[in-house]
Amino acid sequence: MSGDVCTKPSVCDKGVCQAGAAVVCNDDNPCSVDSCGTKTGCVFDKASGGSCSDGDACTAPDICAVGVCKPGEPLPCNDGNPCTKDTCDPKAGCGTEPQLVAGCGALDFDGVDDRVRTLPNASPAVLPNLTFEAWVFRTGTGTGNQSIVGDDDGGWDRGLVARGGKIYVWAGKEFDTGLTSTLNQWEHFSAVWTPTEVQVSKNGGSAYIGKTPLDSDSAKPWILGALESGWRFAFKGRIDEVRMWSVARSAGDLKATFDCSIIAPKPGLLRNFHLDEGVPGQANPTITKAKDSSSSAKDGDLVDFALKDTTSNWTSLAAPGTDKTCP
Repeated sequence: MSGDVCTKPSVCDKGVCQAGAAVVCNDDNPCSVDSCGTKTGCVFDKASGGSCSDGDACTAPDICAVGVCKPGEPLPCNDGNPCTKDTCDPKAGCGTEPQLVAGCGALDFDGVDDRVRTLPNASPAVLPNLTFEAWVFRTGTGTGNQSIVGDDDGGWDRGLVARGGKIYVWAGKEFDTGLTSTLNQWEHFSAVWTPTEVQVSKNGGSAYIGKTPLDSDSAKPWILGALESGWRFAFKGRIDEVRMWSVARSAGDLKATFDCSIIAPKPGLLRNFHLDEGVPGQANPTITKAKDSSSSAKDGDLVDFALKDTTSNWTSLAAPGTDKTCP
């Protein structure tokens, strides 16, 4: 025997005692100093002050204290977005999930009959100049008309329509704007009607302009997401941040405010729907009004929405920029 307990049993070889392999002293504790004494064997001294990990990614910094790994302070997980709930997973660390509370969201339309009644009359006789703005997220794959907004009763009355991946505007006749619309992504569209022309732009970009004597005589209410005539033309997807103006907004004004929320009253702003009244994805049987935050204070009426689950209801999947306030 070698007499050294820090080696494995010795072996005799040709009359000579050969030391065995070294004993590995490891108690798998990051807060101990592992050593081996030739007489005493393995020694595990408790340590303090060194860094360690308590196995929880939601605390830091973790510090050794008398042989024990003490967890640090909880991580201040915060992505700075009021429309997300900040979370922390013990293994993955900081993360987020949709904020399931009123104040951050959009309105989901089922493509069957969901609609919101807004202006009582959007005809040129009542509103010679009219501007419409909204974020839309199309999920409907059909090739038929999907009315974003309109009041048509058979004469191509004022409206904005998606069909076959393209955007059309109605003003006594149909205009092909040449603008495209992509499924499953947020896009901002604005339309401006005047007595002599109609303009449509996407994401604050250059506008399509159609010039012709315009005729649109419907006196029906202006409807968001469908028509109330026999053909319906229901929109399938989400709509957010809807504004309706009694003025022809300029391209510069539209670009300056398309990706933020208008909070304060503005001259000419007839309706301002943020569409975040309900609790997303939950039962909202009594939340049947779209709050109008303009000085008009004329709330929109939700019609035929299920107001439960993740479709035909308030949703947490809000349009980009809606957490920012326009200057």
